[in-house]
Amino acid sequence: MDDTQENEEVLSQYIKYGEALKELKEDPNFKLLITEGYIENNSKSSIDMLSIPQVIESGERPQIIERLIAVSHLTNYLKYVADSYEYAISPKEGSEDE
Repeated sequence: MDDTQENEEVLSQYIKYGEALKELKEDPNFKLLITEGYIENNSKSSIDMLSIPQVIESGERPQIIERLIAVSHLTNYLKYVADSYEYAISPKEGSEDE
C-alpha cells in the first residue's frame, strides 16, 4: 500500500467517524444521556463534590478526579473526531478541485 492510498483510507475513516458523530449529536437521546447527563451534569456534580469536607476527609477525591479525567478523555476524543472530519472534508492545497 502506498502513502497516497493509505492517506485516502485515513481520510475516509475520518469522514465516516465524523458523519457518525454528527448524527449522534443530533440524536436527542445522545444529547440527554451523554452531553447533558454525563458531560455536563456529572462533571458539575463531581466538581462540586471536591470541596465537600466529608469527601475530603474520607479520601474520595482521587476517585472523583478520575471521573473528571474520564469525562475529559471523552470530550477530547469527540473533539478529535470533529476536527479530523473537518480536516478530511476541507479542500487540500494543490488539489485538482481548486
